[in-house]
Amino acid sequence: MAVLDRIEQKAEDALEKLRPSAAPIPSDVDERIKRGKARLNEIKPRRQQAVHFANGKHYFWLSEDGLKLKSQGTLTSLLGGKKPDHRVRRSHDLIGPMVQSKVSAATQRIPGYEVNPSTNDPEDYTAAQIAKKIAYAGYELWRIKRAFQKLVWNALVTEEGFIMAYWDSSIGPYVDVQMDPEGEPEYVGIGDVRIGVWNGLEVMWEPGVDFEESRWWAIEHARPKDQVESEPGFLGGKLIADAQTTQASEPARGGSERNNLVMVTEFLERPCPKYPQGRRIFIANGKQIFPEESYPLTDAKGDVVDEPCIHRLGYTVDPASDRDRASSAP
Repeated sequence: MAVLDRIEQKAEDALEKLRPSAAPIPSDVDERIKRGKARLNEIKPRRQQAVHFANGKHYFWLSEDGLKLKSQGTLTSLLGGKKPDHRVRRSHDLIGPMVQSKVSAATQRIPGYEVNPSTNDPEDYTAAQIAKKIAYAGYELWRIKRAFQKLVWNALVTEEGFIMAYWDSSIGPYVDVQMDPEGEPEYVGIGDVRIGVWNGLEVMWEPGVDFEESRWWAIEHARPKDQVESEPGFLGGKLIADAQTTQASEPARGGSERNNLVMVTEFLERPCPKYPQGRRIFIANGKQIFPEESYPLTDAKGDVVDEPCIHRLGYTVDPASDRDRASSAP
């Protein structure tokens, strides 16, 4: 048995060497993300404060320079609480119902879809009619109403909301397509359309440049680390849980037994002379965790399109700034 164990261990070590390892982050991508984070950190406190206010937590305020978010205790304990016993602080949620009313008004109707054929050919006309039916069927199947509810809420509370449709190949049913190095079949989902929604604390781009004119964008959001590690193409290694469940809080300082979220940064670069197909890079724990891909926006022929693949909804357009603002923002 000991001999068999050693053989199995050597086989596992050999397979581990054959697996690709995590790649370093390209220097130009790393510099761009650092610039984007620096710009986002300037407006992050006031947007975190708005998230707390919308959730009925009103005892938060900004420092004089507006770069720090502070809180005031509202509870008293027998052993010494955060507020004096004679001070009564009650919080009435006035902002939440107003936001919910605006979200409901903006999303209560089912959108109408119109798909026009590109030519008068009967096949193109039939294809346009089928596409129209698919769009209506996908309204419930792809949970578009919930996605737009989140989008509008993000625009009202965090000043900006972002949305992007994408193809998720991890959705079943699953079919086996090939054999892995150990001779076992690998299963791949048939996939489906999904809608990604992010708030004004998760998306960054080149500072000082308007969103639609930027040559790159980066999305920083939390994902379950075991789900990331199990995706096809993962470059190996164990990820460390370094994210929280809410963007209103600061990222965790290291892993936790109860925290299974890792902060993943998705870098998207539009086509350019140096990269005609554009770039799409996934980063977590300071390393590249998936092989580099081309820009995800393509036309019907599969050619990369030089247009934004993320769409922004802002509450108030501020011509003097690269980021949209709320009407009451300082």
